[in-house]
Amino acid sequence: MKPGDIKEVRLFLNMSQPEFAKELNITGRTLLNYEKDKTSPTIETIQRIKELAKKHGFNDNRMVNPIEGLKSELLELFKQKKNESNSMITDEVSSVYRLCINIIESDVKRIMQKY
Repeated sequence: MKPGDIKEVRLFLNMSQPEFAKELNITGRTLLNYEKDKTSPTIETIQRIKELAKKHGFNDNRMVNPIEGLKSELLELFKQKKNESNSMITDEVSSVYRLCINIIESDVKRIMQKY
């Protein structure tokens, strides 16, 4: 999830930053940091944003499946790095990508078991 996505949902819901932060059970400063890309939201916060967005009719594939959104963002990042680096690093980058995907999926499964 990108910083613009969070702000896009908030604006779609016609909420101020303090209102949206309260709905997400985070501080206004934390939300501001997410929107300015100073910090990244936790998987739990992404899930709450997704639920809130869905509840109010915001339909965006990145919100429907946050795992796929994270995967696609990660893939784009690695594609950029691959283009910047030489071919010797490509296998290493691919390994790191697969490891990150496994960690993301593992964390999401753990979180979903709580619900």
